[in-house]
Amino acid sequence: MFAITGITGQVGGQLADRLLAGRRPVRAVLRDPARAAAWTARGCEVALAAMDDAAALAAAFAGVEAAFVLLPPTFDPTPGFVEARRFVAAVSTALRAARVPHIGWNAVETLRAHVPAVATPEMVYYANGFACRPASESVVAAWTTHETDRFPAIVQAGTAVGVQFHPEKSSTPGVRFLRELLASTPTWRSTP
Repeated sequence: MFAITGITGQVGGQLADRLLAGRRPVRAVLRDPARAAAWTARGCEVALAAMDDAAALAAAFAGVEAAFVLLPPTFDPTPGFVEARRFVAAVSTALRAARVPHIGWNAVETLRAHVPAVATPEMVYYANGFACRPASESVVAAWTTHETDRFPAIVQAGTAVGVQFHPEKSSTPGVRFLRELLASTPTWRSTP
């Protein structure tokens, strides 16, 4: 399920069109109940929530694999951008409460050298809708924790190494990780 705010606008509407065309489930997050029927007729679930109502947004985001958030425009903002800050606070609270899958930066806790001479980045970038969990924790070389959820960042079984983060998007340390990993390929050895 994908929750979309701003679905009645150009950007949110286009996203909904693409997801629905791909037969993906969509939850339309609307502020105006009068617009619900059109989205229900297209096969969407509908949730009503104002962008400054954290509880209603959390209910709208509950159980989704991703949420698209587009804040409503404020054409004449008050000094200090009070409206935008109120929206951001409510959305942030709702995303945490609903435990919408994580996108962003997290620290990495290295347990062991997964590949000799390859340094694990301290912070890495994730854009995941889920976290894979190996059958055995013995293959975990590094962990990440997002809020209370601890999951593998790097796994290794023999000469196979896998990551759940995006090294290419993890700035200089992530690119260094990829380069060192590729450079060490001929000398990989299994680690106990």
